[in-house]
Amino acid sequence: MQTEAQYLTELEVQSLLNDFKLADWIRIEDFSRLLCSNLIGWSANDLMNEAIVRLLDGRRRWPADIHPRTVLNWTMRGIANNVRKSAKNSPIDHSVEVLDDIPDSDYIRLSVTPAAFATPQKIVQDRQMIAKIAKICEGDETLQALLELWADGFLGLEGEKAPYWGRASFEAAKRRFRRKLAACAADWRQT
Repeated sequence: MQTEAQYLTELEVQSLLNDFKLADWIRIEDFSRLLCSNLIGWSANDLMNEAIVRLLDGRRRWPADIHPRTVLNWTMRGIANNVRKSAKNSPIDHSVEVLDDIPDSDYIRLSVTPAAFATPQKIVQDRQMIAKIAKICEGDETLQALLELWADGFLGLEGEKAPYWGRASFEAAKRRFRRKLAACAADWRQT
């Protein structure tokens, strides 16, 4: 186990970082890019900056007898591993396929795409789907109000407790929406 004297102080860390040459930073950035290749929401610069901040503020200690590039690489690797573990243990699965709970066998598949993987084509498809959904609700004020309620983030029990909605009217509107959506689903799959 290392003693306090075997770790660098904040000023010593700053001095070592200032002494890095361009080639050192390029190697560190290459390693950071490799570590970030499968991290959602992290760029190579994000990882490098987080490692430097942790080394400077003392959350990550810098052993005096280890090469500076190695310490920075180890720090970035530790942060990347923590991010991967956190993503793995989080309640959001970025590869899940969500199925709507329509009771009949003709269900609608909804795909969940994390923002990091949203492509221009996916964004256009999503906008077209929203337009189609809005079109099937045209002329039905209750369904339009339901969509507005959902757009405002009122889901489940929050929706039932929203002003002018009760449990019965909320559930009835959801059922009517599902029926209209199911009726149009076959046409949408063909297009």
